[in-house]
Amino acid sequence: MDSVSRSWSTVDVPENERFGYWREAVCANFAGVTPEFEAVEHASFNGAITSSTIGDAALLEVRATSHRVVRTQSKARGTREDSISLYRELHHPAWFGFGYQDDIVTESGMLLLGDLDRPFTSRSLGRYHHLILKIPRRFIAPLLVSAFDVPVRIVSHSGGIGNLLSSYFNAFVKQLPHLRGVQADGAMQTLASLSAITYGLAPSEHEVGRHAVRAARLQAAKQFIELNLDKRGLDPACVAGALGISVRQLHLLFEPLGTSFARHVLASRLERSRLLLLQPAHGHRSVADIAFHCGFESLATFYRGFRRAYGVPPDEFRKAQADRAG
Repeated sequence: MDSVSRSWSTVDVPENERFGYWREAVCANFAGVTPEFEAVEHASFNGAITSSTIGDAALLEVRATSHRVVRTQSKARGTREDSISLYRELHHPAWFGFGYQDDIVTESGMLLLGDLDRPFTSRSLGRYHHLILKIPRRFIAPLLVSAFDVPVRIVSHSGGIGNLLSSYFNAFVKQLPHLRGVQADGAMQTLASLSAITYGLAPSEHEVGRHAVRAARLQAAKQFIELNLDKRGLDPACVAGALGISVRQLHLLFEPLGTSFARHVLASRLERSRLLLLQPAHGHRSVADIAFHCGFESLATFYRGFRRAYGVPPDEFRKAQADRAG
């Protein structure tokens, strides 16, 4: 099943109708939630929501003028959703008051996990800008002691699993439009498992937890490699040190893929060089310049690897593409 996106915005709504429209848009996406706004300020209000759904999961990006959001006890009892929410603060801090647990003030980049079906009151301390991922309970219930009592808690701790969760969440959001079927379920399960481990209600020794940690570390390794392909010193020790794991653990991450760390780095550098050779904006650059820019230290290694991967030398590849385009 492909990702389906919808959006709501007050941009084209008359000023005196904006907040009324917003109440309808918010209530359509967050059952039982009531936005509140001072009447004298209605004309200054603006907001937008983008919702991306895949199966029974949903990712929402919310931007809005600061206002109060309330979910009462009575509405919480009558409008329960079958999901746990992972909340990412993207900009200004926001305050969450609960009455049954300590209040939380978010910071930019912070991740919260919890049951937003429970009563709460919230207000941004600037402008609202956050992501909310609704994780179906079926992904997280087997990992928790009580999947129907999950108070909101900060899960983006520095170091360890918290860093893995934050990195994997970013990658998940980026890849969501391309995820489908079994791949989407696998990514969601990994994210749910990391969230449960970081939350403290599931041991990392759990089989599902171990798989999630491996998947997240592999994703983090690939991301670090992609961001540092131009570095000549991109070796196993460098990447393992960045991830906080041993070199042996790093090598073990790539084994189930039927490849190795070295082959993955080579393939990534070759693919980047291929894309640069295709782009007219880089037509003024020599093949050697592109090769060195992609981290190759030897032109012989680059030419040999490129021909093996794509069937022709890089200069012939570039000429053939230019002739085809011209």
